[in-house]
Amino acid sequence: MPKGQVVVQVGYGRHGGQAKTGGSTQGQTTAQFVANKSQYAEGRGEGEHNTLYLEGGEALEGWREASDTVMEAADRVQGESERERAYVVDVMISSGDERIDHEDMHAVAASYAEGMRERGYQVEGFSYTIHDNGDHTHLHAMYASDKTPQKAD
Repeated sequence: MPKGQVVVQVGYGRHGGQAKTGGSTQGQTTAQFVANKSQYAEGRGEGEHNTLYLEGGEALEGWREASDTVMEAADRVQGESERERAYVVDVMISSGDERIDHEDMHAVAASYAEGMRERGYQVEGFSYTIHDNGDHTHLHAMYASDKTPQKAD
């Protein structure tokens, strides 16, 4: 597989805070950001391409379960003090310009989550979907973490 692209968009803050993003998500609460991204992920394909999954590949019931999974994880990650923030991370991982088998994309999702943990990030409530819309296979993933990803990661 040729080297794909990883595009990371991050919404973060304490539960109920504002998502720190640009474009159409600017000014949304983190909860709105997660709900909207979950709805988008579920509604952008046909058939199995609308399925949302947990990190282990288990299918979720739909966008509300995916949204709840991420927000509940953010509640667990967020501590009591102002220094213990939960960050909600929205990631799109693209295969570049080709179609990739969905089994391979499930492996990409698992590899991304594990790679972030190896780099010292807490990854909780990881959920994702695989899309074939457009000219390439890609996945959308969201999770809660204890810090924001850096470009080098």
